[in-house]
Amino acid sequence: MAKPIHVLNRRKVLVWGGMVGALLLSGGTLVRWLYKIDALPDLEHIHEPLLEQSFENFSAYEATVLHEVAGLIIPADQHPGAKEALVVVEFDQMAKNNERFKVLCQQGVRWLDEIANDLFQVKSFLQLDCSAQTKILLKADVPLKTVWEKISDKIQYGETHLGYTFFQSLKQQTFAVFYAHPMGWMTVGYHGPPQWSGHLDYHICV
Repeated sequence: MAKPIHVLNRRKVLVWGGMVGALLLSGGTLVRWLYKIDALPDLEHIHEPLLEQSFENFSAYEATVLHEVAGLIIPADQHPGAKEALVVVEFDQMAKNNERFKVLCQQGVRWLDEIANDLFQVKSFLQLDCSAQTKILLKADVPLKTVWEKISDKIQYGETHLGYTFFQSLKQQTFAVFYAHPMGWMTVGYHGPPQWSGHLDYHICV
């Protein structure tokens, strides 16, 4: 019987390459170079409505991925969801004053594409259907357990739980932004704050 052929995926190659490279180069130079070997995803998967928005802190591609993830966190049903409320526009404004959030989102997009490639052999998270995207987010919702995954994330992103940290942060911000939006109010039956109408004329009160 022929011996099975073991194929190393890109994450494991990066782990081995990074471990060797760490002995040769400082500051992650080799790892960053390795990552750039793959061309960035093209823009054919950009969500059209987002092209009308101006993003200061995220690329159109990054914004689109964040937009799709937010839509999976709070999907539309009989009421609008996070995509309809365009919470990603608020994410962009948040990133202006929060460098940590900005970098986490940018790295998180890279992580999603990396896992999409590992699990489904596609370049972009956006190339997957809702079911496959959800599978990746379920993976992100659990802290890493294997040493290989921790090493890989540490080498590529500087964190041992990048996917988990990114997804937890984005979930928290998606809920915070959406339920502060009039579209979010609709889902809980709230019609908005009372409007100031000045002092009432009690002579005409009944």
